[in-house]
Amino acid sequence: MSESGTAAVAETLLWLGVIVGLILALAWAARRFSAFKPMTGHNMKVVGALPVGSRERVVIVQVGERQMLLGVAPGSVNYLGDLGALGTEAVSVPRDGDRLRPQSIK
Repeated sequence: MSESGTAAVAETLLWLGVIVGLILALAWAARRFSAFKPMTGHNMKVVGALPVGSRERVVIVQVGERQMLLGVAPGSVNYLGDLGALGTEAVSVPRDGDRLRPQSIK
């Protein structure tokens, strides 16, 4: 390769590095100073989980002071009941043979 060819390749690589660096800097600035922050579950946590099948489970989720009983299966989450404030209220559990029916959140 001649001197001018080597210089052209070096200049191309230099500009490529500058452009990639600029893209990375803009991406960092967009994440750092964005007005749209992703929601975090600071006041939401899973209190307990109990498997009821090979891929199904019953989960107690606490949101603030409220606890809810959820049925979780692949592709679906069903509201089963409200446990009240920090589990102070009882949930009626269906007898064998009764169907669990999801209820709407009030």
